[in-house]
Amino acid sequence: MIKKLIKNVIYAIIFVCIIGALCIFSTTFVSQRVDVNGNSMNPTLFNNDSLWLNKLTYHFQNPKRFDIVVIDTDLNGGEYIIKRIIGLPGDTIQIKNQKVYINGKRLQTDIYGKEPIEDAGTAANLMVLGKNEYFVLGDNRNDSDDSRFPEVGVIKKNRIIGKTSFRLLPIKNIGKLD
Repeated sequence: MIKKLIKNVIYAIIFVCIIGALCIFSTTFVSQRVDVNGNSMNPTLFNNDSLWLNKLTYHFQNPKRFDIVVIDTDLNGGEYIIKRIIGLPGDTIQIKNQKVYINGKRLQTDIYGKEPIEDAGTAANLMVLGKNEYFVLGDNRNDSDDSRFPEVGVIKKNRIIGKTSFRLLPIKNIGKLD
């Protein structure tokens, strides 16, 4: 009887350790929940929205224009920002006349940043993105610290933690993101 109890306790401990290891592996390498902090992605995302982050996607494919990504701001995994990819490696980017231009042509398909851009920042001058470099903007272009400003700058691919395309909370807004 005691032998069976000890055996069951050992099995339970092993089971809990395996589940714990799987959880740690999953949140480190596969996915995790992230929260929106601020209004830079309005009207797509709002302060305190909770999102599902897919960390695997960019191990198998490159980021695409208009993907919503989570970016590590200090390369230590502690601080992150959420922005939308606008410029891809090799693109030339410029903001002039309050609009985004890519490779000399106005970005017509940008349905996310609807208001005229008041501050072009460093993108007032032509920027050429190098290999593995991305230009990101918040959807709320006039209330976003993004690639236009030196504090964020052009984003290297290794700083992109993953892609988010699903809102978990609030419940009334749960679902896929565009």
